[in-house]
Amino acid sequence: MLEDNGIGDGYRMDEEYGKWEKDKRVQFYREFLAEFWIKKMRKRYDSTIFDSHRIDGLSIKNEDFIPIFESFYVNPKTKLRYRFEAIPTDVLGHAYENYLSYKLKQTAKRTGLEKEIYKRKQSGIYYTPEFLVDHLVRATLGEKLKACKTQSDVLKLRVLDPACGSGTFLVRAFEEFKNWHLAHEKKNGGSEQTKLDAENDSGLTTFLDRVLESCIHGIDLDLHAVQLTKLNLFLRAIDTPNQLPRLKILHKNSLVWDSDLPLPFKIERDFPLVQEQGGFDVVIGNPPWEKWKPDSQEFFEEYYPGFKSLPTQEAKKVMENLIKTRIGIRKRWDDKLREYETYSELYRQEYQFQSTDANGRKSGGDLDLYKVFIERAYQLLKPGGAAGLVIPSGIYTDLGAKGLRTMLFDHCQLKNLYSFENRGHAIFEDVHASYKFVLLNFEKGGKTKSFSCAFFLHSEDELKQAVESPTIMDVEFVRRSSPTSWSVLEIKTPRDKEIIEKLLKRPPISDMVAKDEMKIQSAFHMTNDSHLFREGKLDGVPLLEGKNIEQFTHKWKEAPTARYTVSEEDIKKNLKPESIYHTSYWMAYRLIASSTNYRTFISSIIPPGYVCGHSIAIIRMPSLKELCYLCGVMNSFVIDYFIRMKVSANVTMFNFLETPVPRLSSGKEFDEIVKKTAQLVATTPEFDQLKKEIGISYGLTNENDRLLARAQLDVAVAKLYGISKEDLAYILEKFPNVDPKQKELVMREYG
Repeated sequence: MLEDNGIGDGYRMDEEYGKWEKDKRVQFYREFLAEFWIKKMRKRYDSTIFDSHRIDGLSIKNEDFIPIFESFYVNPKTKLRYRFEAIPTDVLGHAYENYLSYKLKQTAKRTGLEKEIYKRKQSGIYYTPEFLVDHLVRATLGEKLKACKTQSDVLKLRVLDPACGSGTFLVRAFEEFKNWHLAHEKKNGGSEQTKLDAENDSGLTTFLDRVLESCIHGIDLDLHAVQLTKLNLFLRAIDTPNQLPRLKILHKNSLVWDSDLPLPFKIERDFPLVQEQGGFDVVIGNPPWEKWKPDSQEFFEEYYPGFKSLPTQEAKKVMENLIKTRIGIRKRWDDKLREYETYSELYRQEYQFQSTDANGRKSGGDLDLYKVFIERAYQLLKPGGAAGLVIPSGIYTDLGAKGLRTMLFDHCQLKNLYSFENRGHAIFEDVHASYKFVLLNFEKGGKTKSFSCAFFLHSEDELKQAVESPTIMDVEFVRRSSPTSWSVLEIKTPRDKEIIEKLLKRPPISDMVAKDEMKIQSAFHMTNDSHLFREGKLDGVPLLEGKNIEQFTHKWKEAPTARYTVSEEDIKKNLKPESIYHTSYWMAYRLIASSTNYRTFISSIIPPGYVCGHSIAIIRMPSLKELCYLCGVMNSFVIDYFIRMKVSANVTMFNFLETPVPRLSSGKEFDEIVKKTAQLVATTPEFDQLKKEIGISYGLTNENDRLLARAQLDVAVAKLYGISKEDLAYILEKFPNVDPKQKELVMREYG
């Protein structure tokens, strides 16, 4: 490729090979090629692409290697010579990327090539579509370049991708530098002289050479990724200098700097000039999205095919047996656990915004690598530097990201937050359709009063529209609408904000907990407590899971019966007397629910005689009427509309506690909501005591009667919040998967 594009003063390896053939030296690879590579190519090009490699010392027979070498230049079948100068550089880049997506995998039977998509799903790595990269590069580097008046100004800029992968962002940044130069030369008629080179004009080739050597920086933990980034940048440099540049692309771990850990990145050692300037001007990229915790399924699948699909208890037994009987597996698993513990401790100690206080409790939970990368970007930026990252939507919804939202609001100027849903024509092919991700753009320093945002984007065109006409979100509104977690509501229009303001006039549920009017407790953990679960046993207390619950029923048609039971003895052993809940009525809601589902908040009243797993939240109140009232309000379209604006994949306890609910314990509105809720849940003899206490004689089992009661309940709740008929119609539009007949019935009942 380099030879056909004229780099190296016409110096060609095939011509050197011709000289070797005449000399008839003993071994082609060892005596000619390795020597040629080491002594000539490295000296001539002075580039990392020819750095030392372990293959330099290999001994390969002539009959094995010469045909391979000759096929570099001539197609063995057609005998036609390749013309690499005619091949677009991006084609070779894609070819090399595909090559690197194969690896040698040792199995019990053989060694073979296995395609694994570059470990993308296992590592939380996803290749980024071009239009997303374009947007972030323009929003960060593009804005910095606008302020540059001379080439000297431009060449002072320092750009980093801390998880560079195939180099997509860095290649696009290189092109942005090139575009600046072309526009600048056109504007100035090509007459500007700079001090870049005392003897020559600072033409495009010299300029781009210096951009590659001075401005572009990349880091990746995967050596193959580093090689791929270098190749992609070298291919862009083919039309520039006669000598390839020394690239600043490092095989390091950009998140650690402790010398006792593998591949630490120390900016003062690795990029000293950047450190002297106070940090990077721009940090861009698409960092890994995976959670930082040991993945037992991936690990043990390698030793026990089918492990991932095993039921929880069976998988646990297989895992224990492998660890017990195979010393090598136990050692590797122990090493992995120690590795995660070491890095987890470092991340929590050195990254101050990974956790924060929420109502006196530390928020944080499992570490997500993308969250650590966001804070690392902040650390590596100079004051006024800009970051542009592709990350999961948890940055604006998850309680565990509150610390980062504190950083963005109080220590940065958050510029843009554009959220995409992966539905329709999937932007990321290997990501679930309901998954949401974000284009995040912020500058280090200052404080954020407001920022541009848009939600539920699906395409490049929608992104362009959002940039032209964004929603402006006030941080004051964020803090008021989500006082504990500072989650950002997914508001799309001014009307959304007007409706939310009406809801926020009511007190949050957390007030009831503070006044001891409500108790919330945890359930049995489906993994840690699995030894207590008995499958297929008729005796014992049934254990409900999230899949058993639907609005106003604990016997959803998709999963009408419980898989497991727990004995009364085990319940008493594992729950304190004051925490025993299965002897009375309680309210349950599903914790796992996406804002893109048919409905997001799913709750019901549970009769005595049931316990539950940890995918269900347990809500207890002294008054059965107040419990029914709460369940009815929470299952309404109005509250679901509010909840789904701040939920990504889970309805967390803080999402629940921040929900505004009118305080009623009597009156016409209260009684109507209580009665309708009771009629919807009390469809079996298990609810006879509830019917008696509420004062109803029957539950509703006919589907049409139930739909009518639900519509009447939705209207009652809407009026309770002062929601007009027009606003309720607008709210119903936000539920595209709900049967239109049900929505029509709600509107008809409003009157």
